[in-house]
Amino acid sequence: MFPHKLRNCAEILLDLLCYEIFRDNLSPEMEAILADHLAKCGLCRARFLNFKQLMKEKPETITYLQ
Repeated sequence: MFPHKLRNCAEILLDLLCYEIFRDNLSPEMEAILADHLAKCGLCRARFLNFKQLMKEKPETITYLQ
């Protein structure tokens, strides 16, 4: 397998999870799984926190999410 492709898939998955959180579409079960993973994985936690900060700063300029 190609590790660089797996990493890209993991990044896309995390981005999609962040999007679902933003849209308030994440199930309680998925929230628990994500919270458990973020508690263990600093890389994903940093990406998640960056996403949250982005949404606080300029949500009105991200029109494709509306």
